[in-house]
Parts: sequence; C-alpha cells; structure tokens
Amino acid sequence: MAIYVLHIFFTAGVRIAFQKIDLLGSVTILAIATIAGVFGPYMIFIVMKRLRIAHLFGLK
Repeated sequence: MAIYVLHIFFTAGVRIAFQKIDLLGSVTILAIATIAGVFGPYMIFIVMKRLRIAHLFGLK
C-alpha cells in the first residue's frame, strides 16, 4: 500500500530533476525513476513502522 500511495512523489521528483539536469537519456531516467518509485516509498514505510506511526497514515 505504501508504494501505491507514495510512488508518484518519487517517480515525478526523479524525472523532473534529471530532465532539468539534461544529463541522461529518457530510457535511463525511466529506469532510475522506476527504481526510486519502488524503493523510496518502501524505505519511508520501514521508517514509519520503526517509529510506530504507519497506522496513522493508513499504511499498516
């Protein structure tokens, strides 16, 4: 559920940042944004579980 709810923040943020840098191609940006969209929310979920606040956000 955390990935479903939070993925857009990470994928959009990475895409916008790399497009502004204009350093990488679109396929590379897509790959990096996909990885960030999965692992970023998962890391936030783990931190929320350790702080015991995941239930406050409906992520547990």
